[in-house]
Amino acid sequence: MKLIEKSIKPEKAKAWHYKVHPYFTKQSHNVVKAYVENFTKKGDVVLDPFSGSGVTGLVALELGRKAFLSDLNPFAVFIGKQTAKLSKVDLVTFGNEYVKIEENIKESVKFIRTSSEKEIEDYKITEWYPTDIKMPSNSDFKNFKELFDKRQLIVLAKLYQLILEIQDEDIQGVLKLIFSTTLNATNKTFMKNTKGSGGGASSVMKLYRYYRAKNHKYLDVFEIFEARMKIMKRAIDKVQGLNFNLDDFQIYHTSATNLDYLENQSIDYIYTDPPYGKKITYLDLSTIFNAWLN
Repeated sequence: MKLIEKSIKPEKAKAWHYKVHPYFTKQSHNVVKAYVENFTKKGDVVLDPFSGSGVTGLVALELGRKAFLSDLNPFAVFIGKQTAKLSKVDLVTFGNEYVKIEENIKESVKFIRTSSEKEIEDYKITEWYPTDIKMPSNSDFKNFKELFDKRQLIVLAKLYQLILEIQDEDIQGVLKLIFSTTLNATNKTFMKNTKGSGGGASSVMKLYRYYRAKNHKYLDVFEIFEARMKIMKRAIDKVQGLNFNLDDFQIYHTSATNLDYLENQSIDYIYTDPPYGKKITYLDLSTIFNAWLN
């Protein structure tokens, strides 16, 4: 078994799953791939007990290895599981369900785009949305509801209800994934890009804090959802040519100190990137996502 003696230039943007969902730190797909390919053979079992967005597991599947992943953060487990499951999504069914959502939400979208501030203020949201959620101690927001503009909250609540009504578990999962990535851009931490035109970023992902953006950029929820849907469709197209065997992909919501789900002597290779606990408070930062995803 040879060591890898040369540095590998990270090429995150070339991964098929690069834009599927943001996460606080992501290993570069091509770097992980080089290591797994070098130190394992087909059929070997790879472990990542700090799985984050699941890059190690996706690489293992791509290379014909088996993957066991775990993370303490349920949001990370959600991203990893749903990204892998994109390989089995039926695009026709997905398209049909999306059209239904588009039809059922158009009145809400029209309302928030055309109504006065008074009408928005008086509007009562009847759909469920997270309320009594404790924000991190260093957050600029006293309560969870403050994170959103009322117009955004109206559409987010309606959109999430429509997604929950979908019976197909795989389609509901991919739409939840799109909803979750939409959340990242449709809250008051989202900052305008001060360099160049367009773009922007949430302080949650950029500054690792719930910072109330002074240069806040309001984004229309359904416009973002539509844009993310197109990105997701392209990812589904790409991954379905990789012939994943999802029976070889296992992911658990548990601490890295608990490996009870593994048999002794069952792992051939471990590739992992432990969290930067002092700088990035993963669980606190995931509040917005974990709350909405219940």
